[in-house]
Amino acid sequence: MSINNLSRRKWIQYSGIALLSFLIQKKVVASHPTEIEYISPKQAYERLNSSKLVDVRSSEEYKSQHIEGSISIPLSTNEFVASFQKQFPFNTHLIIVCQTGMRSSKAAQQLIQSGYSHVSVIRGGLNEWNRQGLFLTSS
Repeated sequence: MSINNLSRRKWIQYSGIALLSFLIQKKVVASHPTEIEYISPKQAYERLNSSKLVDVRSSEEYKSQHIEGSISIPLSTNEFVASFQKQFPFNTHLIIVCQTGMRSSKAAQQLIQSGYSHVSVIRGGLNEWNRQGLFLTSS
């Protein structure tokens, strides 16, 4: 191998390292998932023992009916993400639910952007949970 080829090879290696470093600094290369995982109500039910289930509907909606064992953190709360950060480490497996799945998706996106890496949304929300015959309770 000639010196010229060796120099070219080292230049390519250094360029690659510099580019990777730049991308990491700019957060182009994510260290956690950037997509929301959508799961069925039955999949959510199966994960209840290993995940935290959070209902992001209003307090009034939550009181009228909710999934037993869920925690209420309304998306409308001013300190929504801060509330999660006070209660759950970033590696907590979270399942997010609302009435239809719309608010859950918004909430999940905010949580992923703030550093949570295991965030799932119940597809169809409580409407679909109820449609599949799974139990709801009220407070």
